[in-house]
Amino acid sequence: MGELHGVEATGPLLDELIRQAPDHPQVCYGMGRLLLHRGDQAGVAYIDKAMNADPDAVLNGCGLIIEFFYERGMRDAAEPYLLRQKSRMQVLMKDQEERETLPFSDVYLPHELPPDVVAGIAKALTQYEFLCEAYLVRRKLTYCPEIPLYILGLRLSTSFFRMWSGAAEEGRKLSERIANEIPLPGQFLILHLHEENEPLLAHVKAVNHSRISVKSS
Repeated sequence: MGELHGVEATGPLLDELIRQAPDHPQVCYGMGRLLLHRGDQAGVAYIDKAMNADPDAVLNGCGLIIEFFYERGMRDAAEPYLLRQKSRMQVLMKDQEERETLPFSDVYLPHELPPDVVAGIAKALTQYEFLCEAYLVRRKLTYCPEIPLYILGLRLSTSFFRMWSGAAEEGRKLSERIANEIPLPGQFLILHLHEENEPLLAHVKAVNHSRISVKSS
């Protein structure tokens, strides 16, 4: 028998997985992709099932179905998937815009990270000079709340002369160092809570259990 290549090579494994986990999104997506590759329209139902369970599958899943129908001149059948794909793209654009804004308002929630993860972050932060406080919260999101955005806010303990030379600049440098040096779970935004970010401090402080690290300079 000739060697299997590409999508077809996943066939035997997918047959077994679909028996064991018929509702798993990745398994359904893989089976749907395989069937569409074989020209079998039954693959549409599998990809629909995957997209309904996992929003991240929508763009590529719709793309596969649209291509399948277009190749067969079935443009009317493809139309709902074109609309769904467009709608998902709009949601992702709005979500990106939301994640890029940190308003000075009450849009911050408890982080809900496991205690051992928080303890690991707090321990790692103790190595940084001039860092006296750290606050960990989660941004309240409208469009894709299933993908958390965590905010790690830093406060520096600075002497009088360091304040005059620019605590905010030190904060920016420290934020960059921490982002590069500490492995953080998920999507994180690290920022200093000085000068232009000072109004944010009161809001993150108000969140339960947001303060995670205190160190004297």
